[in-house]
Amino acid sequence: PEHVQLLRRRVDEAVLVFDGDAAGRKAAFRSLDVFLAEGFAARGVILPPEHDPDSFVRAGGDLAPLVNAAPPLMELFLEGVAEATRGGVDGTVAAVDQVVPRLAAITDLVARDLYYRKAAEILGVAEPLLRQRAVPGRRAAPAGAAPQPAPVRVASDPTEKALLSCLVASLELRARFGADRGDEWLGDGPAAAAIRFVVGREEPAAALPVERAPEEARVELTEALVSEEVGGATYPMLVARLRLRVLEREARELERQVAAAERGGDPVGVTRLQRRKMALDGEMRRRQAELAGRNSE
Repeated sequence: PEHVQLLRRRVDEAVLVFDGDAAGRKAAFRSLDVFLAEGFAARGVILPPEHDPDSFVRAGGDLAPLVNAAPPLMELFLEGVAEATRGGVDGTVAAVDQVVPRLAAITDLVARDLYYRKAAEILGVAEPLLRQRAVPGRRAAPAGAAPQPAPVRVASDPTEKALLSCLVASLELRARFGADRGDEWLGDGPAAAAIRFVVGREEPAAALPVERAPEEARVELTEALVSEEVGGATYPMLVARLRLRVLEREARELERQVAAAERGGDPVGVTRLQRRKMALDGEMRRRQAELAGRNSE
């Protein structure tokens, strides 16, 4: 937030350039919340999966046209959430629960209205339903006013929620998760926020300062402190699930890139992407077998 505040004193808009891997996409979506909180306009560029800004330029890439054509961060977020959570009713509900709080945080009324329409189109949900789910922060209602509905709570990922209980209970697992750079496997929900908070703490479970955690993580932490789903035996299985999920998202992205290369008449690019997809499919099969073995134990 401090960096955004400094930026807005000097420029009217920021354009952020992110690495093209899964971690870069997560960083792009996490940064959206900071810019929304400050009411500062930002656009984003996500590079091809094999590049960061340095490697992209060294390979002869030109950032200028990408920066000039960069879409708003909110648009990148909407498209990314729709892609990552695609999968029937449950996937759409999960996407809505991620999108609604961000829509409610938009301070410009015109922009908020337009993004409600765009979100409804991308997610395939009626716009009035999205508006009903959105409950921005409100002042206390005057006497006699109709009661207000409770704020929407973003749904937690079950795997991340179970992993949080393991990490709360074990300092050793926290260190192990941090050393494995497990942050790259997490999403953007409240359980993920709680995990990021816990991994950086050295207190035992009973002494964790829940009041210092991000607001969206406090309920998850409180539930984890009384949860019985703890123990190192489940940790490898939970991590295997998260890593497999990351590979599945990468596979969907490669499929999208193959289709784009085919439409663009780029046979060399299609071949290169298909080879990467075959290698990724092999890694996914290996991890699926590993996970199946853990489940049978």
